[in-house]
Amino acid sequence: MSFVRAKICAGIILAALCAGIHAAGAAACNLQQFISYDMEIDRTGEVIVPVRKDLRFMIDTGSPISVLTAQTANRMGLQRSPFPRGVLTYYGNRNVVETAKVSWSGHGVPIEMAVFPGDLNGLDGALGMDVMSNFDIEFDFFKGKVNFFGPNTCDRGDAVYWTRDFVRLPIHADRSQHIVFPAEIDGKKIQVMLDTGATETVWSLETARALLGDSEANKIQPSAYVNAKDDYNYPFQTLSFDGVTISHPDIQLVPNAKSGLKSATADQMIIGRSILRQLHLYIAWKDQSLYLSSATAH
Repeated sequence: MSFVRAKICAGIILAALCAGIHAAGAAACNLQQFISYDMEIDRTGEVIVPVRKDLRFMIDTGSPISVLTAQTANRMGLQRSPFPRGVLTYYGNRNVVETAKVSWSGHGVPIEMAVFPGDLNGLDGALGMDVMSNFDIEFDFFKGKVNFFGPNTCDRGDAVYWTRDFVRLPIHADRSQHIVFPAEIDGKKIQVMLDTGATETVWSLETARALLGDSEANKIQPSAYVNAKDDYNYPFQTLSFDGVTISHPDIQLVPNAKSGLKSATADQMIIGRSILRQLHLYIAWKDQSLYLSSATAH
């Protein structure tokens, strides 16, 4: 769900949500954990969490908005309101025209979500950046946890409680609230976007060709994946995040005409779960940082 065309305000009352915060285990600073979810990875690779006992949501950092399926809204008998910005085109080019309020994690605080008329692989909805940007978020793929923290007051790096073998990367949010940060592909500097809603790691074919040059671009070959018609691959050696390195990264090269990416974002590599599952990440909004280590670092 990387190619979302709009964003809306979540309507979260953050102070009310954070009233339930409790202390987590970090001796170096007052790291405050709001809630910890068991992460489920389904057969398609989606990162799924139980936001309530009766609601299973995908975690999608590539989406600026949070959505609830129309089927789930009907099952819960939720009252709907007109979408505040008219019509939103969302996943699969389906039009969103309504919103509904739903409580989250048993706190009873209503969150306004877009009502999606289609199917989300049997899930009840998806948490997007309108909700998640109000929290520091940790993705621990090794232990299978997604942890939400209040914005920490720690000195830089002190929030990383699981290891001292980590790196700090500066992040910024683009117009659609995507998390963007620097990386290197085979020693060449690029910008990447973190997308837990994307199964594969994807890059513009045209951008890759330009960066590689004519001699290396000749090594680009059609993808061997059955469901990747018109996609391509190149034998990249390393994808590095300031020293945390993924060897032989599996990256799908997709023509811009197929991906629908616009010029402002086409140069960014979309880091999906094929790479993210090899990492441990902590997103800290207050100091605009991504703290990152290998998934198994302790």
